[in-house]
Amino acid sequence: SPLKRTFDGTVAGIDTPRQVNFGNQIDLLGYDLARTTVPPGQSFELTAYWQAQQPVATAYSALAQLVDHEGHLYAGQDNLHPGGLPTTDWPPWGFVRDSHVVRVPPGTPPGDYFLTTGLYDPATWQRLPVLTGGDSGWPDVIAIPVTVEQPARQPTLPELNIVWPQSVDFNDDLHLFGATPERDTIIRNDFLRLALFWEAKQNPQVNYSIAVRLLDEQNTTGLEQSGAPSHGRYPTRHWSSGERVRDNHAFWIPADFPVGRYRLQVQLLDEVGQPASQWIDLGTMTTVE
Repeated sequence: SPLKRTFDGTVAGIDTPRQVNFGNQIDLLGYDLARTTVPPGQSFELTAYWQAQQPVATAYSALAQLVDHEGHLYAGQDNLHPGGLPTTDWPPWGFVRDSHVVRVPPGTPPGDYFLTTGLYDPATWQRLPVLTGGDSGWPDVIAIPVTVEQPARQPTLPELNIVWPQSVDFNDDLHLFGATPERDTIIRNDFLRLALFWEAKQNPQVNYSIAVRLLDEQNTTGLEQSGAPSHGRYPTRHWSSGERVRDNHAFWIPADFPVGRYRLQVQLLDEVGQPASQWIDLGTMTTVE
């Protein structure tokens, strides 16, 4: 049974006890985390222990996400019914054991991250706020420090699972293998997330930036943004020859974004923001009404 009987509000043998109040509705009693350091291609295995403070009227879902210190998303896994039981069926006398496996995508930059967990209403995407017992700077999740280490070997192209394959030498430093969008449509009032896949042909001596844009059928730019790869957490001068890097980008699509078909394009910029390549087509996407 996913619902475990408890009498004193504690869980015997839990790795990390916590007492976190989510919205005066549900408490996080603590968690187990098998490993706090993994290489790309392997997984963080998190088990959270939840307890209803009172009968819960909303069927909340649980999230577990790998994010950086600014909250940028790198991986995640949600459970529609935490512990396999709708929160509306949780009586206050029990606790639920909710397990997540968060796989770190191959090519994810090494470094320090956070593994977060929390609860949200899947009908509105509204998260339950943390009222007491939380972590400073994280208003609606707990944040567990974790590390992604350097891989023992570079990922193969099949392991990168590239949806829009390319093979483009941008210059003597960088080769682009392609891109993978999070979804195949553009949804208003939501993020459009995109992963680019690079290989360092040598040790770059320049910290390049990456420009990404959406171009409509009239060749008008709908959205454009530029910045260092993966939100600046892994500059290109840190890349080693032969290293393959997953480079995450996220567009916020406003509610009034025009309907239509768009091309996603990428361009390399030098250290002063000047073009270091032509624009390259990655793939096409359509806005959903």
